[in-house]
Amino acid sequence: ADHVGRLGDLPLLDLNVLAALEEDTSRSVLPVLLDAFVKEIETAVDSVAFAARTGDAEKAATAAHPLKSSAGSFGCRLLQAIAAEVEQAGRAGDVSDVQDLLDQLTDIADRSRAAIKRFQSEIAQQEAWDA
Repeated sequence: ADHVGRLGDLPLLDLNVLAALEEDTSRSVLPVLLDAFVKEIETAVDSVAFAARTGDAEKAATAAHPLKSSAGSFGCRLLQAIAAEVEQAGRAGDVSDVQDLLDQLTDIADRSRAAIKRFQSEIAQQEAWDA
């Protein structure tokens, strides 16, 4: 099943969410939070991949759930949506759908991490200008 059509309109990175997060924390704290989130993305995707390979739909759902929540908190809308689909497929016990979604999850996770890194380097450049 091709899920990209439904996800196509969602932003990779919602800068409004990150701006609000920066206001709630601080410009110095945000990059630290983002570093932790990038690590969380890698761990979660690895866990989903392992669950998919071993045919454990419930474990895939369990791994996707916190990723869905965190992705929402950090404005990674596309990642949030694909993680929600993986979670739903896993909860339904649909291993083949989890396996089908894995490539998309991995691709969107990679693109989300790259977008976060770009955002972090832009923050660093702004700080250099402000200094």
